[in-house]
Amino acid sequence: MAQSLLTEPSPHPLDDLKPGHWYAATDQLSYVLPSPKPYGSTGPRAIMSAWSGACYDTTREQLLVHGGGHGDSSDNSIYAFNLESLTWSRLWGPTPNDSILPLPNVPWGETYADGSPRARHTYGGLQVIPALGALWMWGGSLWSGSGGMGKATWLFDLEQKTWTRRSSCPYPIGCQPFTAYDRLTGHVYCHAYARLYSYDPLSDIWQTIGGYPPGASPNANMILHEKEQQLYLIGDGKVYMYDLETTPSAMQCIYKTSDVTKFVGGIARPAVAYDTKREQIIAWAGSTSVYTFDVETYAWIEHKAAATNTVTPSRIQPAGTFGRCQYLEAYDVLMLVNSIDTPAFFCKLS
Repeated sequence: MAQSLLTEPSPHPLDDLKPGHWYAATDQLSYVLPSPKPYGSTGPRAIMSAWSGACYDTTREQLLVHGGGHGDSSDNSIYAFNLESLTWSRLWGPTPNDSILPLPNVPWGETYADGSPRARHTYGGLQVIPALGALWMWGGSLWSGSGGMGKATWLFDLEQKTWTRRSSCPYPIGCQPFTAYDRLTGHVYCHAYARLYSYDPLSDIWQTIGGYPPGASPNANMILHEKEQQLYLIGDGKVYMYDLETTPSAMQCIYKTSDVTKFVGGIARPAVAYDTKREQIIAWAGSTSVYTFDVETYAWIEHKAAATNTVTPSRIQPAGTFGRCQYLEAYDVLMLVNSIDTPAFFCKLS
């Protein structure tokens, strides 16, 4: 009688990654692009290059990428990078070209003819809401001749693969959205122009909780320091902070002197993430170094790659890295995705 053979599962490449070393996966998003190609002057690369972002689904261990918009690309697909298999897939979409008006004479609107949300520059307007098992999206520069900003919020059910339109932000936005999800409250903090909002995904209710004086740069990314309950806007050589434990009526964005220019200089919207294991903010601005932020001194500390490291991530996108930089607690690594034509990169923190 034949005897069954039990084989040990293959080790995951990230399990053996040494501190201070980078790893490059082999798969690329460009391998799962739709055909026929959606409309757009920039083409498929706009999925990441045109002010577009991503968010991380910890339940399914996947990075979700959604972008395009304005005149760059009409592709409203949702792409996913699975951490177990280290492969890309297209979870949903796109809307067929026959339901989309091509440029140049495309009026502003939230949806295509099939009722699905239009492609958009998503900026920092994407989050995963674990309690709802959904991708959440707010605002962004819509596929249209004007590229006007969306106002509605949307939910994409990650199991049913369906979109649902939620309430529109009742306050003026008109510019790129920054958002951060708070695991403590389940709310999403949303920043645009001179206001900070809080959105409750369960009740679908918006409220204003703070503002800032003139001078804060929109060329930033927003990150929540969970332990300190402080919300940071980092980029363009500046650091601003909201103290979320302040009374909402008195909450103002505070400029903090920082040596941020030592690592990002004039870079707009640098890659930032929150290390949940060490309870610290991490940043990346190109090359192989990773930086951590000291919330007491507002100093940036450089962590250079190990001398034996042989992998260098692809270049940073000039338009910014919105959510495509994530700390993955399950693997204790920093993940970067910079282009549809390059692999995902991972750095083991030291």
